[in-house]
Amino acid sequence: MRFWLNYQLLLKCLATPAVLILILAFLLTGQNPPRSTAAQVTLRYMGTAAWEITDGNTIILIDPYLSRLYGPQPPGRPPFPRAPEDKRPQYGWTDLAVPDTAVIDSHIKRADFILVTHTHYDHVLDIPHIATKTGAAVIGTESTENAMRAY
Repeated sequence: MRFWLNYQLLLKCLATPAVLILILAFLLTGQNPPRSTAAQVTLRYMGTAAWEITDGNTIILIDPYLSRLYGPQPPGRPPFPRAPEDKRPQYGWTDLAVPDTAVIDSHIKRADFILVTHTHYDHVLDIPHIATKTGAAVIGTESTENAMRAY
């Protein structure tokens, strides 16, 4: 896995149009942005906070969390309602959460960059598997770097 530490400019780009993120990705890879104004940028919402942005060449994932763990509510709250067809494992407070690699692999085939806005589990849990599988560079804060280093 490759990653950059504390790229605050990259995180600020998350609030700008997707085209700026793609241009930044081209700069990081040493490629030139397409000259044609006809190049189409596609955004795909993947649930929770996850987005895939691509121009057909470069794929950028933002907070790709697809595992959707079924875990406990905070103390004092009732359990989440659960549909009978929901076959996800039940996680408790002391259980080690693991990504659902089958779900991840069915939705993500490749990625060049993974941008992490912050390091809550529902933004970062699936990233080590995705980055290892695709060779994508992970871009985030120091806590993201620490999580990636732990894997």
